[in-house]
Amino acid sequence: MTVLALPHTLVVATAASRVIVEPLRLEAGEWLLLRPERDAPGADPASALARALVALESVHEGQVELFGDDVALLGYAGLASLRKRMALVPSSGGLLSNRTLRQNVALPISVHRAYDELSERETVTVLLARFELLEAADLHAHQVTGTMRHRACVARATSLAPELFVVEGTGEFVSMSQPGLSWRRLLQERDERGAALVACVARTDEDFERWFAAVGGRLATYRTAPAEANEEGWLP
Repeated sequence: MTVLALPHTLVVATAASRVIVEPLRLEAGEWLLLRPERDAPGADPASALARALVALESVHEGQVELFGDDVALLGYAGLASLRKRMALVPSSGGLLSNRTLRQNVALPISVHRAYDELSERETVTVLLARFELLEAADLHAHQVTGTMRHRACVARATSLAPELFVVEGTGEFVSMSQPGLSWRRLLQERDERGAALVACVARTDEDFERWFAAVGGRLATYRTAPAEANEEGWLP
């Protein structure tokens, strides 16, 4: 099954640049690393691209097809249903500062699953244990390390067993020769359920690219260009 398709050249506009991706297809169980031809300025291009791929940002040119549907043609209900089948792992972690790690991980389950309180707590406890977060479960994001915050974010992303993960990769998450726990768990999601993954990065390193390729991932590039001014001379 085709999980993600860009049938035409995709252009995503940011405040400072355009992000350009050539046509591609991603099948169930495939992994794809999208990295810039040259290191992009900051994380903004990679973040904008990742958000466009999960229909959280509009595209400037081209189209994004998810699970066979052109997202531009879907209404609110269609997009809401589609988003249950995928998960965005933001580079910043995206945790709510006024909630504990347990409450953050539980959030998608609380919204999308009709569990009673005991079943929800048991499900979340299993997720926290899987990501080695039980001892920190009742702490807030600012009270734990960056690694633990990112684990909590990935744990939350796996909570609904999505068919597609889109990862904004920055920093240590994409600069290592050996995978950390978060990557090992994402690999299990692929191997056990056939979940696909796209990692959009602003920069990476050779060690990580070698590891990504060694586990069966494909490498592709996007390019950036200066933002175009509109007729009034304003940048998007």
